[in-house]
Amino acid sequence: GRLAAGAVSGLAMNWGSRRGWYHCAFLPLICLETEHGGMALLGALDLLCLCVVGAGVCAAQLALPREDSASRDRPLALRGLLFNLGFGDYVEACFPFLNRDWPLDAATLVASALAGMICARKGARSMAYIPLPLAIALGDEPSALSQAAVVTFSLPFVVGVACNAIANHGGGQPNAAAKGDKSRSD
Repeated sequence: GRLAAGAVSGLAMNWGSRRGWYHCAFLPLICLETEHGGMALLGALDLLCLCVVGAGVCAAQLALPREDSASRDRPLALRGLLFNLGFGDYVEACFPFLNRDWPLDAATLVASALAGMICARKGARSMAYIPLPLAIALGDEPSALSQAAVVTFSLPFVVGVACNAIANHGGGQPNAAAKGDKSRSD
């Protein structure tokens, strides 16, 4: 029960924020949850499922850049990585990379569900909009938050590097293959 609810909550935070739910639903709920100055479960999910996931996606673009778009990708990825980890904001920086590679997009959703499970298991609460190390230190379950941060950063990072490696070695873009796009050259 609790783990499944956590997984659904993490997945909903990621998926819903891309569909306009963040400002109309999630942020008001986070404000209600923190109105007395405490940390919030939804705040932890905001941090992990949006900011840390986005940072992992952006870090992958820096670790192994896509050869055909590195000069365009690098500034956005660097800014996204620094802002997501340093200020707990700017999740939109990863969206072009998610739109480009469906396996990477799927990895962010899986990572978000796993973060939700980890937070739900321990009742971990924290907040976005502050640096990641501070958010973990101020959280009520730093160990669980650290574990969830490693998962939510690492899974999109590894899948993003793999997507770029495939594209750089003539494998085309994963999206092109999935959609039956004949325009790629092998």
